[in-house]
Amino acid sequence: MIDDAERSSAGSEVEYNYYYLPYLNPSLLPLLFANAGIRSGPVKTACELGFGQGINLNVHAAASSTHWYGTDFNPAHARFATDLASASGAPAVICNEPFEIFCARTDLPDFDFIALHGVWSWVSQQNQSIIRDFIVRKLAPGGVLFLSYNVMAGDAAMVPVREVMARSAAASKEPAQPLDARIGAALRFAASAITSSPNFADAHPGLAGRVQSLASQNWRYVAHEYFAHNWEPASFGRIADWLRPAGLEYACSSGFGNTYEPWNLTPAQRDLLATETHPELREMWRDIMTNNRFRREYWVRGARRFTPSDRLEALRRQRVLLVAPRDQASVRAETTLGAFALPKAMSDRILDLLSDHKPVSIGQIESSLRGHTIGFQQIIEVIFTLLDSGELAVAQREEVTRVARSRTDKLNAFLAERARSADDPFLFASPVTGAAILHETRMPLLFWTGLRQGLHSPAELAAKAAALTQDAALPPQGAEGKRVELDVLSLRGEAEQFLRVIVPLYRALQVV
Repeated sequence: MIDDAERSSAGSEVEYNYYYLPYLNPSLLPLLFANAGIRSGPVKTACELGFGQGINLNVHAAASSTHWYGTDFNPAHARFATDLASASGAPAVICNEPFEIFCARTDLPDFDFIALHGVWSWVSQQNQSIIRDFIVRKLAPGGVLFLSYNVMAGDAAMVPVREVMARSAAASKEPAQPLDARIGAALRFAASAITSSPNFADAHPGLAGRVQSLASQNWRYVAHEYFAHNWEPASFGRIADWLRPAGLEYACSSGFGNTYEPWNLTPAQRDLLATETHPELREMWRDIMTNNRFRREYWVRGARRFTPSDRLEALRRQRVLLVAPRDQASVRAETTLGAFALPKAMSDRILDLLSDHKPVSIGQIESSLRGHTIGFQQIIEVIFTLLDSGELAVAQREEVTRVARSRTDKLNAFLAERARSADDPFLFASPVTGAAILHETRMPLLFWTGLRQGLHSPAELAAKAAALTQDAALPPQGAEGKRVELDVLSLRGEAEQFLRVIVPLYRALQVV
């Protein structure tokens, strides 16, 4: 017999991978809610339940004026999150407590924002009840809940496969094997079993390919997502039923490109869906029509709605800025119906207006484009597509930026020092956006260190980056774990690109 402890070990003992999720940033709410026709209030206090490595909580605590709280069951997660908070000096409250203890605490304030990323699908029904009770008691009037979860419409076929894979890894004939090896074996067997079972494979086309693709993903993510004890997709209707006693109503999705109906539903589907007037049923049918597997959305307690004209004015007031190099920005959305690229001439005009990386209001963009036959809805499509891709961010109030700057400087110094030897995360926090700017490699963080030390030429920055990694305890690794010596000459090109493209962006984001 496989007991609960064995089955849950993959999800409860493995450290989660490092990740940053921009939609956990309350600074987005005024723009997203205005587009949905809902007023948003200030977020003074926020809480993340199940914060993983604590990247999101700490970036948002350091880079804003919001007072963040959070808990995670994994001691290693809480330790790293505490290190980040200590480095920045942000007044974040980091806890290593199970939900039943943390949610029962009497010393917590009411929260304007509560976030749960993926947690809902991974916890038991008992913990779901604890979380809902916490939301009922601690989410302030007008407060917002961010919730993401696996959706039954697109994930139903995965339920039995996931269960048998999790049991297989727990009941391995070689329990001394490392967990990643047991997970790999379970994935390989599952893929073979599906392809050798034509009745099941024909009934669920694409499922074998999905299981096979898991082998190429970060095994820590796979362990948490598919090999924990609890994993239960839900329908939008069931989530609405659960949250109704907390006085919550659906506000909007955190994504635009994958929910904007003209890009995701055929004309026939849109016409059919238009006949369904019940809002919950509309969401459920849309999930079925798009075979949706995952939802990321905001719920609000006591929504206050704009009039149509007030909504447009609220959108026009929102300030945004480009947080990617102009020549790398692409207004392209991956939708249910395939890749969708907005007209280049229109996109280029808007990107040109944003190319200096300075905050500009949507109303100013609209005024600058008068005479170019670009309508307001087209501007919104470009803005939200860039927001989805992480190439655009919302600008915070200048007084918030001034308060946050000293904390983000200290957090960024910690992250840059860590980048010498650690494999993740490669990011900086910006007090202008209250968010993170992400990099694929450690090199920009190492160049940043040299820049802060007064080095300004590509040769100097390249030499500094090479020295930092060579002096570190864990130098870069190549194939078969062999040490890779960074060549200063080869780094000069990267350093030149850094100075020419990234530094102007950093200056605008107040990262340097």
